[in-house]
Order: sequence, then C-alpha cells, then structure tokens
Amino acid sequence: MAATYSGFLTLFLLVFVLLPPLRMTAIGKALGGLPRSFRLHHVVGVSLPVVGGVHAALAMFPYLAAAESFPEAVGFFLDFSDTQVVSGTLSWLLLTFTVVASYWTKLHRTPWLWLHRVSVLGFLFALVHFFLGPMEAFSSPSGWADVGRLAGAALSITALVGVLLHFARPEILANHRKFVVTGIERVGGNVVELTLELGKGRGTWHGGDFGYFRFDCRGECGVSRERHPFTIVDMIHDTTMKIVVKAVGADTAGIQHILVGTTGEVSGPYGTLSDLLSQRSAQLWIAGGLGMMPFLGLARRLGDRSAEAADVALIVLHRPGQEPPRLSELQELAARRPGLKIMAFESVQNATVGIEAVAVAVPDWKQRTIALAGPHAMIDDWTRTLRSRGIPQSNIHTEDFTK
Repeated sequence: MAATYSGFLTLFLLVFVLLPPLRMTAIGKALGGLPRSFRLHHVVGVSLPVVGGVHAALAMFPYLAAAESFPEAVGFFLDFSDTQVVSGTLSWLLLTFTVVASYWTKLHRTPWLWLHRVSVLGFLFALVHFFLGPMEAFSSPSGWADVGRLAGAALSITALVGVLLHFARPEILANHRKFVVTGIERVGGNVVELTLELGKGRGTWHGGDFGYFRFDCRGECGVSRERHPFTIVDMIHDTTMKIVVKAVGADTAGIQHILVGTTGEVSGPYGTLSDLLSQRSAQLWIAGGLGMMPFLGLARRLGDRSAEAADVALIVLHRPGQEPPRLSELQELAARRPGLKIMAFESVQNATVGIEAVAVAVPDWKQRTIALAGPHAMIDDWTRTLRSRGIPQSNIHTEDFTK
C-alpha cells in the first residue's frame, strides 16, 4: 500500500510541475504570480526524482526480498517484457536527467530550452506506468487508494490536455496578440526600448505588467523562436505597447539588433504589481537593476484617472557611477505628481544596511504596502530583512523575473 500512495504522490507532484510552464494566466494568479509559480515549479521538480525513487524502491522491495540470488534480483530490474516497469523506469530516468541537466545549464549559463520537452516525455511515460497498474483497482472500491486513482486519472488527463493545447492552441490558455515593431530606442549601453503595434486580440494590458514575447526574425537577427519575459513600460490606447529589453543572453542580445517591421507575438499579461494602483494605501516601491521598469510603467499610469494610489515612494538601487535608464524620466514624473517621490541610492552591500537608508528617507515605511522588483538574490535578501523587521508576507509584493 505504501508503494501505491507514493506513486500517487509522485504523479500529483508531476502534474503540479507541468502547470507553470503552460503559462496559464489563471494558474499564475492562483499561485501568487507567474514568477512565484515558477519557483514552486523548480522546488517541486527537484523533489520528483527523490519521491519517484522511493516509490520504485517500495514497489520492488517485495520482489527483491523474495529473490534467492543477486542475479535473480537484478533480473527484476532488467525485465523489459513488463511494460509497466519499463515505462516507470524511463519516466524516472528522464525526469532525473531533466533536473540534473537544468542545474548544469544554470551553472554554465547555457540554457537548453528543450529540457521541458524532455520532462513532458517523462510525464507521458508516467501516464503509461499509471494506467498500466492493476485494472481491478479502478473498478473495486478500496478506500483512499481508489479515490487516489480516480483523482490521479482526472489530473493526468487534465494536464495532458493542457500540454497538448500549449503546443497546438496556446491562445486558449492565455491571451495572445500579434505585433509589429514600429520603433527602437536605445536607452542604455545594452538596453533598448521597443515600440510595438498590436493586432487585434483578447486581454487588457497595462504598464507594469509583463508578457512573454516571441520575435519572428530568426534568420535576420539570430533570435530563436522561444518566448522571453519582458516588462511592459507603457500601453497606449490598447494598440501600442512599449517594452524594455536588456542584453543578458544570446536571444536578448540579438533583439538589440532587430529592425523596424519585425513581427512577433506576445502572450499574457502576467504580473502582480499592476494591481497596486487600485489600492488606496500609501506604498513603498524598491527596485534593483531593471526591476525599475515595472515601476516606470506604474509611474506613467499614476496620472491616469484609473490609478487610485496617491502616496508612493520609489527607491531605485543602482551600481555606483551607473545611472539607471529612464531615471531622469521618473524624476520628471515625480515633479509633476506630488504624491510620487523618487530616490536613487547607490547599491548597498545588503538589505540590512539598505533598510536603514530607507527608514531615514521614508520614516513611515512600516505602515506602507511594500513592493519589490529586481534580481532573485535581491528579492530574497530584502524579503528576509523585511520579515525580520515585522512586515507580514501578505504586505510584501514581489516581481523577481528580472535578471
């Protein structure tokens, strides 16, 4: 029975791991934003080989215990005539390879975007393994085991449909709109702002959101057809979108050289910071690196009648001697908007030191709704520091997709 329950757990975790890469807007919001759902995806994904290995050990233990010799025990693992054993073994090997290879590519900064395809193959083998289980279990009631099998079957079929839609009809899972690049402006050494003219489509987009963008210029600028997340810094009449792209990899470096007239597609919108403007509470925004760009999109909207937030302090952290792109524009916006205050600090060593500077600049910071945007390390550091100062997690909003 332990082997059965561990198998259910493995399947449920595998289904959960598959959901964030589908980039469904509803799933992203339910899990606290797409970046947070991807972090859960990574954590749960790492546990899969371990849980799957425990399931295999529990399932094989009775056979190994009954073996009269070591060769006979090894024979159980090499019995390729048992389709259920073979499918389960292949699923575990593929998922383990995906996890190990993902960490290897992260360490060597050479992402293999096809790794997710390998994990889908592992999921398909897991489905074969699951449905080849004892068929009588689906027809004869056996308490929680029977409930688990039915739930596993329902979740598996749902996830399989989601995967098929992701590759065949992604517009069903999230809003998709075609675009044409109509303007390119370099705003920093390796940062450009692109103006995109959108075609017709579903969804309401706002400055401060982010989307996943695909550019169709593979042969001209060396950009693959993979989708990448970029910040929407402005949205004009629901037809003109402006995004910021920083060169941090091969694809984003290629985007720096695309031409006006290049076409592509965007899916989304994603992000949780855009909802801040509907709140009437005083707010503190802290940005690091290109994490300033979502706040630039929000600051541009503060002049709109739809924006209720009136008392906002934005802290921009930057490297010594390197003024962040668009900082001067933010300062001009603050000059026209009395409720918006902009302060730029040269990056401090850590959040423990930085929070002291914030406390001086914004004395009532503990009473404000706090939003963070920037690199993962910065988000983690500031979140821990804020929690240690008594700020509840519910009052800390983050967007950590930036690099």
